[in-house]
Amino acid sequence: MNWKALIAAAVGFAIGGGPVGAIIGYVIGSMVFSGSDESDKIGDDDADGDDGANGGYDFRYCILVLLGEVMAADGKLMKCELDRVKATIRRYYKTEEEQKAALRQFQTILQERQDIVQACAIINHFSYMAKAELIMELLAVAFSDGEFDVSEQNVIKRITYYLNISPQQYRSIYMLFMMKFRQGYYGDAGRSQSTNNNSSGYNNGYNNGYNRQENNGYNNRQERGGYTTNDGMSINEAYQILGVDSNATDDEVKKAYRTMARKYHPDNAAKLGEEAVRQATKSMKQINEAWEIVKEARGIK
Repeated sequence: MNWKALIAAAVGFAIGGGPVGAIIGYVIGSMVFSGSDESDKIGDDDADGDDGANGGYDFRYCILVLLGEVMAADGKLMKCELDRVKATIRRYYKTEEEQKAALRQFQTILQERQDIVQACAIINHFSYMAKAELIMELLAVAFSDGEFDVSEQNVIKRITYYLNISPQQYRSIYMLFMMKFRQGYYGDAGRSQSTNNNSSGYNNGYNNGYNRQENNGYNNRQERGGYTTNDGMSINEAYQILGVDSNATDDEVKKAYRTMARKYHPDNAAKLGEEAVRQATKSMKQINEAWEIVKEARGIK
């Protein structure tokens, strides 16, 4: 909504024009102030994470900034990456006009790189779930060419740091992403990936101290009866999704599940639109599956 035009309408009404004056004022205000809204720039004072127009638009613009950082990380701008970015834009921008404008903004961002620290500061006003889903979108761009380059890994780790996401939380987000990716949620590329922990994307993207659980007990599908879900989730992956080590107590596992369920509840995505709710619902399904497989392996009632 063009608030400046509404103000102009009110002025038209107040100076004696009545309803006709209000209409004329609104039309003139719309023409004068069209395209002058600065809410799409990083650093807008109204980016407080509420459900107002400015807060929502800033969030989306910051997504474009971070997508650009990941896409440019390896120095190669590939069509498959751009296609993935377009898919993300379609998720966060509803109308075709908005999507075209966002793509133009993105092209400008690639040419004139923005401050990702400032972008992350704005995104930090939003929920943990919103940040987690954004990180998955960034991972989808990185994986779109079938490889998770070291430079892309480093950029995403920097971003997670600025978003106040701990290494353990990133491990959980990464595994949620991998589950979706394997099922083709981010396109056909994921369907061709191996469904075990030894896939090249997993090893390349998840070392450097983030994969310490690998041999901590239930470390493959054959352990503890080979518990897996229909989606091929291993017991080790289930622990990682819940964000706990396999040697955690039952009470710790239960607490971790309740925490994850609270963070990823679809209601937390309501302010970000229907697509965000759909994504949160998908993540919540993965979390519930992780809980069921761990619960069965441990015999938790």
